[in-house]
Amino acid sequence: MKGSVLLVEDDSECAAGFVAVLEHEGYQVQTAREGATALMLLRAGFCPDVILLDLMLPGMDGLAFRREQIADPLLRDIPVIAVSGVDRLLDRIRTDDVAAIFRKPVVFLRLLRALEAQIAR
Repeated sequence: MKGSVLLVEDDSECAAGFVAVLEHEGYQVQTAREGATALMLLRAGFCPDVILLDLMLPGMDGLAFRREQIADPLLRDIPVIAVSGVDRLLDRIRTDDVAAIFRKPVVFLRLLRALEAQIAR
């Protein structure tokens, strides 16, 4: 196994694509459909190497999730790779708040490189 990823993505087709690629590449993947569920998983003890976070989510969106994550001393150091197809959300997240930012549709080769770089840290 290369590492573990928490995928926070509400679109089931998009999530299935991410999971298929990541598992094929040897990653363990846990999924959550929105930010509050992702926080519950993390606070229950799941400690992924990287969080792959869609910014447009129902309920608690990716930006609110990231604020909550940073505020929690036990979770703040888990690196986040942000993805979105919505430019206004991508414009609102700063590059120093996340390890990498990708616009959908994601080029998986670049995403895999970013994941590997974060896990190698």
